[in-house]
This record gives sequence, structure tokens and C-alpha cells, in this order.
Amino acid sequence: MNRTFTIMLVGLFFVCFQSVGQHSITGRIMDAGSDEPLIGANVRLTSTNQGTITAADGTFTIKSVADGNYELLISYVGYKDQKLDISIDGSNKDIGAISLKESLFLSDQVVISGTRMAEKLTESPATIGVITAKQIEQLPSFNPGELLARVKGVDYVRSGVVGTGVNIRGFNSNFNSKNLQVADGRLASLIATGLPLGPLNTQIKEDIERVEVILGPNSALYGPNAHNGLVHIISKDPRTSEGTTIATGIGNQNVFSIRARHAQVVNDKFSFKLTAERSQGEEFSYADSVYIDRDADGVKEGYEEFELDNDFSFNKVEGALYFSPTAGSDLILSSGYSNSTYLAPTNVGRNQIKDWNIFYTHLRFTSENWFAQLYYTSSKTDSTYAIDERTKQYYRGIDSGMTPAEAGGANSYASGAVFQDDSKRINGEVQYNKAFGDLEMVTGIQYQQDMANSNNSYLLDDIDDLNIYQMGWYGQVQYKLASGWKAVAAFRADNHEIYDFNFVPKLGIVKTVGNGAVRLTYGQGIA
Repeated sequence: MNRTFTIMLVGLFFVCFQSVGQHSITGRIMDAGSDEPLIGANVRLTSTNQGTITAADGTFTIKSVADGNYELLISYVGYKDQKLDISIDGSNKDIGAISLKESLFLSDQVVISGTRMAEKLTESPATIGVITAKQIEQLPSFNPGELLARVKGVDYVRSGVVGTGVNIRGFNSNFNSKNLQVADGRLASLIATGLPLGPLNTQIKEDIERVEVILGPNSALYGPNAHNGLVHIISKDPRTSEGTTIATGIGNQNVFSIRARHAQVVNDKFSFKLTAERSQGEEFSYADSVYIDRDADGVKEGYEEFELDNDFSFNKVEGALYFSPTAGSDLILSSGYSNSTYLAPTNVGRNQIKDWNIFYTHLRFTSENWFAQLYYTSSKTDSTYAIDERTKQYYRGIDSGMTPAEAGGANSYASGAVFQDDSKRINGEVQYNKAFGDLEMVTGIQYQQDMANSNNSYLLDDIDDLNIYQMGWYGQVQYKLASGWKAVAAFRADNHEIYDFNFVPKLGIVKTVGNGAVRLTYGQGIA
């Protein structure tokens, strides 16, 4: 009995000791212009790892704060940061209602793509263009890719109602594989070819928070194929965009689009979002002539594309579950699917994309110092084909004496016009970042396994097993110097099963001047 009583007494003393000096900070974050609550604003104590985000009514609570003096940092995308000095001395602290003002200058915008860490746009060692949520919302089209035409340094090629070509500091082409597309840190590119997903992506317009475009090579942090630039699509967090949105649109070319998004905060631990889209229409009437030598004199004549189908359609569905095990950390599980049919121009004629399916599952963990992700991507199509080659094979059949019905059947695909794909990819990454005063560092390792399979339609998968592994290690340090100067050094080391070892460096120095900046950088890209 005495021993039990002693243990209970020690436990009670321990609980009481833990309770002394442990209090909470509460408040409410509002929009200064409309006086509406800001949902999902970030509130944290800068000298600790304690923080939280605001609820649907703009309120927040940071629990278990020990007595002492703190700096409270309040931030929200598109708004100016606000800092408050807070003192906790024996009781809870209510800071009341705090109003944030919208940002008017680039120097106030926060980006993450330049160094893979949050930083002000003008302090980034890379030239970055930003497409904001407001620009996306005001765009009447269902295709947000059109906004890339407004980003400085981007060469934009319009190749139809949905066809868009993007070139960043490179030769103008509507078929460019040297720009890397990333979605929420996940590679959004085809497995077998490395081409950006473009219209094949699974995201809908209403779920895009912003798009960050890095101009120039950025392989030091993002790896192979970030050769001329990077397009990073960042989706909305359900905790900052709760509610239901249904959008419809009609237009010329018989365009019809209906999109839906629902985001909900279940409690302080769980939230989720669901999106869906159905868009369809008819491509512009345009004949991309196929030139064929059908005469003995060798003169090539132009012929219209055989059995051209101008109809296009996109079906998309996506969902994400957010879980916050502790303040400042998130575990996010997302998955998406798309089915697409449309005309895709290349440098050697157009391709008829038919029922091309993209699927992914993505698991992410984020905290103050750690980021980890594991994701699976698959790509499948059975009947996509090259219109140019099919047209040529049709006329070869006609010239050999076939009837139009015979030449246009299975014969028209016999010379390799069909593109089939049944490829899969697995990616993993672990990243660590830490600040030591004015010195910040980030390092990470990446793993990728490509399992390319074309059913021997356009790859040599009957000769060799196209199952390829690669590993990458990257690192970066940046140091804030006096008078607004910042120096950056980064590297990446890749080991590819076929292309062996590659090392890519990056160096930069940035000087912030008022609401602008001057930067000098050196970088390399590999493709």
C-alpha cells in the first residue's frame, strides 16, 4: 500500500509540474479589406516548432506554450506577413482579431520551387514566374495551361483548342521534352518518353492554387529533364479552401465543360477534398498535310490526314486526405485518374490520342525539417496512333491495288502507326532542411524505377527488359550576407543504370533592392 501510494504521489507531482507554465495562445485572423476570416492561415512561434493553422472562422489555438517571450509569425499566401511580440506569464493569451493586408509587390510573394523551401520571390536564386489563383479563377477557359503565355521568358505555342506547347529559354517547338512538369512535388511526365503530361494531367482548374515557372536549367535540385525550365503546379489545401464549387462552361467549337470540387475540414486532424471534370468539344478545322511520294518523278504531293477525328474529351477524378498527427506536420494521401482523347501535334505530324489513361497514388509527409514522399504512376493506351504514318500506309495500300475499305482497315496500322503504352513508375524521396542562423541547408535523396512497356509498338521492349533504376542525391546551402545579399550553392549527383554518373552544380548570388532584386546565377541541365 505504501509503495502504491508513493507511485501515485510521484505521478500527481509530475502532472502538476508539467502543468505549471503551460498555457495557450488564441486569436482570429481576418482579411483587412473584407473583414472575412482567413481559413488556413499559418500561425507559428518562430523560435519553436509550435504552430497551427486557422479554422473555418479564422480562429486558432496554440496549446502547451511555456512561460516566456515569443515572436508570433502570421502568414498567408498572397498577403503580407505580420509579426507580433507575445509574452506568456502565468495565464493564457488572447491576441484578438488580426487583419492581414493583401500583397501588392512581388517581394511579398512566397514561392517554394527555387530552392525547394519557402522564400520570398525576390530572394530566390532562380528567375520564377508565378500564375496566381486569382488569374486562374478569372480565366474563362477550362484549360489553365493557356496562362503560361503570360509568363515572361516563356515561348508559348498554340496548337489547337487544348494543345499547348511551352518552351522556356529554348528553341520554339510544340513538342518539347526539355521542360520538367511537377505537380505537388510529384513528377508529372510520361514514363516511356519523359514528355510533360500537359492535357493528360489529372488536376482540374478549380483545384490549382498557383503555378510556379522556373526559367532556365534547374537540374541541380529537380534532376534530369529539368533542362530548360520547370513548371510546378501546386494544388489547393482543403484547410484553406473549404467548400463546394461547381463550374460549367460552353463556347465555340462545341466546347462544354463541367467541373466540381468539394473540400471539407472534418476536425483539427482530418480534412479531405474531391474533384471531377468532364470536358469535350471539337478541334479547329485544320488539315495537317501529309506529303507522300506517289509519282515516278519523285515529287511529293500533300494529302489530307486519313480519317481525321476532331472530337476531344477529358474525364478526370482526383481526391486527397490530409492528416495532421502533430502541429506543424502533415501526412497527405492523394490519388488521381484521367482519360483523354484529343489531337496532339508533334514535329513529324499529329498524333491521335485515344483513351489515354493516367493514374497515380501519392503519399507525402511534411514537417518543419522533413519532407518525404512515395508515389506510383501508370500510363496506358491501346489505340493511340500517328496520323502521318497511318495516312502514308493507307495510300501505299491504294497504290498496291487495295480497295479503300481494304487499305483503310487493319492495313493502315500495319507499318507501325499504333502507339501502345502500359508503363509504370515508382518514385521515392526523403529530404531534410535546417536553418542555422543565417545559414540554411537542404539535402535529399531520390529513387526512381521506370518500367516502360510499349508492347513493342514504338520501343524495343522485345529485345530487352526496359526496367530501369536511377538514384539521385542533391544538396543546397544558402547564406544571408549583409545589406540584402544572399549566396547560394547547390549540386546534384545522379547514377542512372544506363547513362551512369552525372554531376550538376549550381551557384548564385542575389541582392534584394527594395521591392526587386538583382541576381547572377550559373546552372546546368541534363536531359
